[in-house]
Amino acid sequence: MKKEKDIIELLKNKKNLGYLNDDFLDELNDQILNLAKNPSTNNLQIIISLIKKIPQELTEKVILNLVYAIGEIGKSNEIPSDIIKFLNNFYYKSDQWVRKEIIESLGKIGKSQDLDENSIQLFYNSLKDDYVELRLKALEILATDKKYQSIKYAYILISFLDNQNLAIKKNASKILKMLIKEENTLVEILTNSKLKLNKFHIRNLVVLFSDSVFKLYKLKEALDNSNLSEEIKGIFFSEIETIIKIISK
Repeated sequence: MKKEKDIIELLKNKKNLGYLNDDFLDELNDQILNLAKNPSTNNLQIIISLIKKIPQELTEKVILNLVYAIGEIGKSNEIPSDIIKFLNNFYYKSDQWVRKEIIESLGKIGKSQDLDENSIQLFYNSLKDDYVELRLKALEILATDKKYQSIKYAYILISFLDNQNLAIKKNASKILKMLIKEENTLVEILTNSKLKLNKFHIRNLVVLFSDSVFKLYKLKEALDNSNLSEEIKGIFFSEIETIIKIISK
């Protein structure tokens, strides 16, 4: 098996894409995975060289392992902004498996360095994806890393409170519990987002304030003074009274 530097030199000197056979691709993918096993600064530079030197057509054939390697190396080494931009850009032209790997890698990188706004936006964009595993991965990252939780995206999380997937609903509730500390914050989100709420959304939102009867009454007061529809207020009041009775027993 060729050493990594030999592969880079081979790629740099090739005049065409005739080498894109299965044996070569298997070898290159194996080498990329080997780089991920030893997350050093040197191996990061090799990955960066690969990204910058190989043609687009070849990049698309090894992108899954490239993304994985970047994430593994990013656990303990700072990833340059242009490589993070590379991940962000590739997200929008990739299939669901690569998108999930990109989100997972950004989550790993975010443990050791701050991510930019575009990367954080990807976490929340992923919540709207049809691929359930991708949504779960994004929620998992957001639920375990407070610095990437943003109140301006809370409406997306609220929309998950009636989700049939229990893991999605559980993580959405967990993040909202950390984000929404005050009843007025919730009222403001509901007023500005124009969410189509149902009984299940409302019940789970009330549960966020069920630490005490006092907090529930404060929530009721804030809702009563809001511009929300009387129908929505009525459902909230009913759920609040139900939970107050349960707490008071």
